[in-house]
Amino acid sequence: MNEPRPPSDLTYEEAMAELDAILAELDRGQVDVDGLTARLARGVELIEDLDARIRRARDDLDRIAPRLEELGRVGEP
Repeated sequence: MNEPRPPSDLTYEEAMAELDAILAELDRGQVDVDGLTARLARGVELIEDLDARIRRARDDLDRIAPRLEELGRVGEP
């Protein structure tokens, strides 16, 4: 079996789809005891990466929003 790609090499959508698949496997009980730890570890890895992406995007928006507000005031009396 191939090693999974690092989460940072996945698009956000790919990482979410993989996480959803892992959660569905766990929910249906399709993971045997031997694979459980590996699937849980991969899920945590994906969650941490996705959370970091969301935090970076939020920080970017917080930094950009004031600039947009200033642009909206251009030309106001």
